[in-house]
Amino acid sequence: AFDLLKAIQIDAPVIFTTAYDQYAIEAFKVSGMGYLLKPIKAEELKDAMRKMEQMKRIFSIDPEKQNILLEALKQPEYKKRFMIRFGDNIKTIGTDDIAYFFSENKGTFARTFEERTYPVDNNLDALEQMLDPEKFFRINRQYIISLSSIREMKTYSKARVLVKLAPEVKEPPLVSSERSAGFKQWLAGEL
Repeated sequence: AFDLLKAIQIDAPVIFTTAYDQYAIEAFKVSGMGYLLKPIKAEELKDAMRKMEQMKRIFSIDPEKQNILLEALKQPEYKKRFMIRFGDNIKTIGTDDIAYFFSENKGTFARTFEERTYPVDNNLDALEQMLDPEKFFRINRQYIISLSSIREMKTYSKARVLVKLAPEVKEPPLVSSERSAGFKQWLAGEL
């Protein structure tokens, strides 16, 4: 009987009833919740059933809580590429090719590691939600930078950091004092 249970892999709890006590250990190895010797006493059967019901309550989750748990376990989906329009042309650029995003003259742009600049349709607030926070960080109101774009950093003041990027920026951006602590955590891989 145990070979059959192992072969079909029953995922439900089983209460074994037998006249032999030598199989008790084996019974618990194959989903056994109880092991009753014949003649079966009503009280022992009730205890085994009560134990099974108790375990069922412990391990069951109501559908609403189950959905909340499943949503929490889902890995967020981050944007992997952007469709860029310039003139009559359309191009896709992978996020791995983007060094940083910046705002300038009421527009938002992506700067690639190949030193090309493209307009993007989203503002920095929207981009911040779309991008993988392990790879990109918003350092101030004008820049979201890729970890790979950082070439050098210098202490600018007690709470601010000057970041030199590649490709180079005329005026290297400063990490705002409000974002400085988060920036340091991001650099350390703690976000």
